[in-house]
Amino acid sequence: MSRSDLSTAIRIGVWEAHSRKCAYCGEIIPFLALEIDHIIPEHLAESPAKLSAVLWDLNLSSNFDLNDLGNLLPSHKYCNSRKGGDAFPKSTALFSLAMAAKKATQAHLLAEAAMRRARTDRLLGSLQVALETGDLSQGQVLAIVRRVESGEDAFEIFQEIHFSNRLVAGMLRREDTEGLLDEPLLPRQHGLDRLIMVRPRELFTGYWPVRTCREWAEAISAGYYARSTYDIKEEAFFKKAYALVRAFSVARVADTSFVGPPHAGIGAIDMLPVTLLPYLSGDTERELAALHGAGVSIGDLVRQGEAKVTDLSPHHLSITFRSMGKAFWDVMHADLNDDGVEDMLVSTYQWSVGGTHGFGDLVVLTRKDAQAKFEIVSADALLPRQNRD
Repeated sequence: MSRSDLSTAIRIGVWEAHSRKCAYCGEIIPFLALEIDHIIPEHLAESPAKLSAVLWDLNLSSNFDLNDLGNLLPSHKYCNSRKGGDAFPKSTALFSLAMAAKKATQAHLLAEAAMRRARTDRLLGSLQVALETGDLSQGQVLAIVRRVESGEDAFEIFQEIHFSNRLVAGMLRREDTEGLLDEPLLPRQHGLDRLIMVRPRELFTGYWPVRTCREWAEAISAGYYARSTYDIKEEAFFKKAYALVRAFSVARVADTSFVGPPHAGIGAIDMLPVTLLPYLSGDTERELAALHGAGVSIGDLVRQGEAKVTDLSPHHLSITFRSMGKAFWDVMHADLNDDGVEDMLVSTYQWSVGGTHGFGDLVVLTRKDAQAKFEIVSADALLPRQNRD
């Protein structure tokens, strides 16, 4: 049970890192009903001998900070009160500490993001005056706000990326992505045990099993391809995770922005080029290119009944076009090509309606001004180059 005055930012960080759920019953906690539980009770600090014995029993350092994020869990008041001020049995304490430690880094980043948002709010009044007087454009104001929110090397990840033993989401710094190339993506729940890569002329004589993005990139560079329909589908996760790491290596906070709120996101179908729609044949590809040249958007085809939106949210769009379907997920926003304008890194998955065909890919979208539609920017630089020899 907590007696300390933890900051609101820390409380938000712990709450959001654990998906806003009570660590003990698994139910969602409204923020106003949130309590932060100290796994090793805070009151033991008043009894040094007892605290020392508990820390020794749990194999923890004698200077373990009871207010460390690795000792904090979100809880309902009822669940927290059931525990009272008693220490958990050793096995329960170790399990709870492991749970808290797993989310500690993410909680720290989320707490920092909450503090940055507070600083942002204090800036908005001054920026609104500058906007109204014409001293700054709307895009410049938004870029300033995001620079303050994120810092120079931190960006928000809008789509969760699931590794075998880790979930990547929320605010990330460049340094947080450095080990992700060697973090296993497989085995994963409801996924394959490993991805099998083969050379086209060696389908039955040699293969390359991969579980990490680095292994996958090395296989691609050596001329290997995903072997089966299932491998091709699973490869979408490798493309997305690898592109995220590469994006962080080149990303910078933009000088101006015309993507995302309050401008336009992936759900702004009237601003999306029709060339983003799924296709299988060259004829359909050429047809979409001609429509794009005539200024037709995805929204136009939706209103004509040619395409249908099946799911829509601020950071996600699913759409069907004829016999094909395609989903788009907004991954992150940053200046990815050093032109000063914010871009959107978008992961996609295309499939055949009623069939087994399916594959994932990446695309970068950008807008140059407030009146412009989205433009497609090549994402090739964010993916490994395939040796076709």
